[in-house]
Amino acid sequence: MKALLLVVAGCAATAPSPPPLVAPPPPVAAKTCDDAAIGFAAATIAMHSPDVSLTEPVRALCASDHWPAAAIECFSGMGADDLVKCAKQLPGNGRDALYRELSGTSDEATVDVTRARLAKVDVGIVECDQFVAEVSVVLTCDRLPIEQRVSLGNQTVELWDLPTKRLTADVYSRMARACGDSLAGLKQAATSAGCMP
Repeated sequence: MKALLLVVAGCAATAPSPPPLVAPPPPVAAKTCDDAAIGFAAATIAMHSPDVSLTEPVRALCASDHWPAAAIECFSGMGADDLVKCAKQLPGNGRDALYRELSGTSDEATVDVTRARLAKVDVGIVECDQFVAEVSVVLTCDRLPIEQRVSLGNQTVELWDLPTKRLTADVYSRMARACGDSLAGLKQAATSAGCMP
């Protein structure tokens, strides 16, 4: 029995000690409305006058509209070309409020916001969707006066931000024809202004 206890005691003495406990990494802090506002303001600085600060108004919109975490995350790391991507993370009324805030800063910002709004327009008629896409391209042409671009963009958004589903075949056909004619006219005007190759 004494020999058995010595063997057991010997085994216990040579058993490896357990590895030391490692503390888990600290949790990554969730982004906040402050982070989203700072990211948004930094990414949109080229769209508005440097005298205009959007940080506080955007932070207030984020907090009052209870932006979803995905939107806050997107705006926190927003790049100059991410307005549409991040704005899509917001519900319609939150997106519209953000666009209104940015639009009021300059005509150039209004054009950028209009292009963002046009990006979400889906008429469902090929010719009309082509017209909307072409308007978005023409809005970037500096050879057209800014007032004309703002007007064209706003009219297009207001006209096509309407429900166009469940149309009769006749209405669908007339709309396709009208959009095709509008597209041809837009291309001709843009070419005359030097906006098209």
